[in-house]
Amino acid sequence: MNSLVINSILLNGNEFGFSNGMNFIIGANGSGKTTFFNLIMHVLGLKDIKRTTDFIRVDGIVVNCTIGDLQVSITRDNENKIHFNGGIKIEAKYGSRELQSIYNSLFEPTFDFEEDTFAAQEILESSFISENHLYSDVLLQKTYNKILGVNIDYIKSYKKQINLYKQKISNEDSVHITLKTFINNVEKDLENNSSKDEISSVLRKHYISLYDSIFENRKLLDEALEMYNYVSKIQESTMKERKEVVDKQIKDYNHSLGISREESIYSSGGMNILRKFIPNIARTKKYPDYKYLNTNGFLITDSPFGGLDTNSTNTLRNIILDECKNRRLQYIEFTSFNSGIPSNANIIHLNYKEAIGWLRVN
Repeated sequence: MNSLVINSILLNGNEFGFSNGMNFIIGANGSGKTTFFNLIMHVLGLKDIKRTTDFIRVDGIVVNCTIGDLQVSITRDNENKIHFNGGIKIEAKYGSRELQSIYNSLFEPTFDFEEDTFAAQEILESSFISENHLYSDVLLQKTYNKILGVNIDYIKSYKKQINLYKQKISNEDSVHITLKTFINNVEKDLENNSSKDEISSVLRKHYISLYDSIFENRKLLDEALEMYNYVSKIQESTMKERKEVVDKQIKDYNHSLGISREESIYSSGGMNILRKFIPNIARTKKYPDYKYLNTNGFLITDSPFGGLDTNSTNTLRNIILDECKNRRLQYIEFTSFNSGIPSNANIIHLNYKEAIGWLRVN
């Protein structure tokens, strides 16, 4: 899957530039951090925030980014159309299948079997993590499967087709039994009729023809079931193998944080944040050696560490910094705390005095 890097955001005359590594947007409470975070999702077509956009000129916001090898500028107009310019020139309505298809063609997620036509937008949306998300939400299993490059809907669709075919054969069986009974009854009724042999011959030809058809259909059903079981086993094995890659990464992160018995330390206070946040790093960072892991190398967070102590926060940020240095992740964090931020990170300060006023249209 292609990577995403946000290069800059133009917002009503204010331009914010980002590095392809670690970035912090710092502002006091009420300075518009969460609004800014939601606006990025809004412009990308991942969210609709009509109440916020009442006082913001939406078509004045431009997200300039790199997706794979393409330079793309994304805007959203007041009619809820998402516009892509630069390396691609196309538009689509918010919430439409066309928009999902555009993201799929840009990010090119990969799957072992049948492609998942609308996976990319769902995976991209999972890269946006807020504090509320950490406390109350979990990544949907179906999205995680897509990150692992496994299209569960494909195998479900295959099973559904097999069940329909089973029903068809079952109906044919009923016809077969009915016809056989009918032939037996006719032969009894024609016991002394001179045309008995001729009529029986015609009926039995129809019977044999139907029987042969059912026999062939049953063979086809057996082959389809055999293929279904084969593909299911491969998918289960694939999912297990790739999940082990991600789980090992999570375990390494835990080790860096000094977590040896996660069940005890995760259950206490703010440390519960770690249990939910650490997997997000592992599920978004790039894995160069694993083609079918659909991670986009992008993670953006809104005030995620409010419940963590300073040491844990700093250690966690150092883990993220290592991934950024190795170009496996672009990280953007909105925060009100400027302590413990790595010195080589890119830092953007929001206007403290005017608070959310900097977002308004002049």
